[in-house]
Amino acid sequence: MSFSDKQELFRTIKTLNTELPRKIGKIGQLDCVTYDSDVITYHFTNFGDSLIDTFYEDNYNEVGEIMKYGVITLNGQHNSGDNLAKLLDSKGLIMRIEFKTPSNKIFQWNYTGKDIMDFIKSISVTPTEALCTIIDTHIKLANLSLPMESNNLGCVNTIVTNSIVSTMGQDEKLLKILHDGNNVVFVYETNGQETSIPEIREYLSNPSFVLHYATLLSEDADMMEFMNMLVLSHSNLIYRMKNIGSTDSVDVTIPYVILKNNCNHQLRNQL
Repeated sequence: MSFSDKQELFRTIKTLNTELPRKIGKIGQLDCVTYDSDVITYHFTNFGDSLIDTFYEDNYNEVGEIMKYGVITLNGQHNSGDNLAKLLDSKGLIMRIEFKTPSNKIFQWNYTGKDIMDFIKSISVTPTEALCTIIDTHIKLANLSLPMESNNLGCVNTIVTNSIVSTMGQDEKLLKILHDGNNVVFVYETNGQETSIPEIREYLSNPSFVLHYATLLSEDADMMEFMNMLVLSHSNLIYRMKNIGSTDSVDVTIPYVILKNNCNHQLRNQL
């Protein structure tokens, strides 16, 4: 890189850091961006517990691939993913993603512009399809701590599981999370003492119920992060309630168009 290129990069990073750290729900934050020896490093901190370490250790290569999918999602905004890869390649820069976990372990992934460009060409997926793959990874991490009852919410350690805390009653258990086509499904089990399935069906007969429910969900920081991902991938959110010892169940479906109206304002302007 030329001297002027480096000066411009330093100015850009300095400006970016004025807006950091930025929390990612309650699970972590982007702390800062640094530049040294042709390496641009994005420093993240993860909150949670040892399950985060286990996930990264067991899925290190897979997580590295997911970061590349994240670049593809940027192409949904004026091909900015391709532009980033070309910039890295033309300037001989390396992009490093670094995660620090609660146990002070550091996990790093390095990418050259050519790495990213080759990956984009080999995968040939749309930004929406790439984001769906990222959502699958979030769900895989969340399912590590499931099933989960309302009385052991202290073990919650992901955006996806944190996002359901405010919706769980004392008699409910989150069994699993599914990604089925354009639907992300939270499957609950209830003994029916606090809220029965017939009551939920009655609520659904009110046209404003789902609208109000989506608004309440958007007030949670983790749910907002998750809703943003769902909106960009044009996915619907479904809460499926099942009775213990019964096959009876009911779905509370929040369509993508309603989620879109409740996502953050900055994201909404990009859709």
